[in-house]
Amino acid sequence: MKLELSRVALGKGRLGVLKGLGKTGQLSLEVPGCLLHTHLGTVPHLTQDTLSTLSTLPSVTQITLSNIAEHQEVLEEFKDGFRKFAGLHDTVLYCALHDPATPCPTGHTTNKELEGVEVFGVVEGGDILEERVRSAKETAKRPVSGFCLDGLQTGSMDQALRTQLISAVTKELPEDKPRLLQGVGRPDEVLESVEAGVDLFEGFFPFEVTERGCALIFNFNISSNPELAASV
Repeated sequence: MKLELSRVALGKGRLGVLKGLGKTGQLSLEVPGCLLHTHLGTVPHLTQDTLSTLSTLPSVTQITLSNIAEHQEVLEEFKDGFRKFAGLHDTVLYCALHDPATPCPTGHTTNKELEGVEVFGVVEGGDILEERVRSAKETAKRPVSGFCLDGLQTGSMDQALRTQLISAVTKELPEDKPRLLQGVGRPDEVLESVEAGVDLFEGFFPFEVTERGCALIFNFNISSNPELAASV
């Protein structure tokens, strides 16, 4: 897939073609453009016969995971995948989580049991320092009980970079609220993250080690004086 721009207006509006779509790479989509909206692979209010008479249809069809999940048993019995099930042959499928034409349910907002639930704000930003700091500053303004540092799991980036990002983020967060780091469990990474200002971690690492048939053995001295231990 490659986007070829033919014109950029005033540095923002872009005109071009998205080429190399599909398994064979023979399809393309002009931009600005739109996806073909469907409900379970069918364009609302149009039959397949009527649809086939149109020559300017988008080459990318949007399907919705939430709608497909409702027919999981049927698709499992069909066994040939959703594309063949819906008769979508000469198109690229784009799978969205939710149907944009269907309002998302509001949930149990009237449930009084939820009034006392604590909510953690999520700090994002990938591996871009400026975006991490911006996200931390904005999230710190929210009425949340703590903070979740997301997208920093083991293997997603270099450990030194992760520590740098964590240190920059925790400087922007209030000291009286906990910070939870997801996806980091190795003892050395946990200790380094603690030094960078993280309070809570997911406890999955011992389980992973046990599943591999291994055991954790550490050889170090424990000091009863935390200040002395930190200076060693």
